[in-house]
Amino acid sequence: MKFAKHNQINQEIANTIFATIKNCFSTEEIPTEEIYKALSPPPKSGMGDIAFACFPLAKMLKQAPNQISTKLQEALVKNDLILEAKSFGPYLNFF
Repeated sequence: MKFAKHNQINQEIANTIFATIKNCFSTEEIPTEEIYKALSPPPKSGMGDIAFACFPLAKMLKQAPNQISTKLQEALVKNDLILEAKSFGPYLNFF
């Protein structure tokens, strides 16, 4: 049986998103594994390198995905890995 290697960049972004969610919404209910699974390439290259779909958070946080995306963008602390984060509707895209 083969196991796919995890992407370390996605893991770091998932940890950053988790910390931002924890600070913005005062919750620890969302496991980082769920955040990691919600990361994917955006549909167009000009939209960033990695997209985070906020749909799984909507029910837990009782807010619309696009509102969550905007709040996360405003609160996200950029680092060496994340040059910029932009909200595109219900997605938070990373450059």
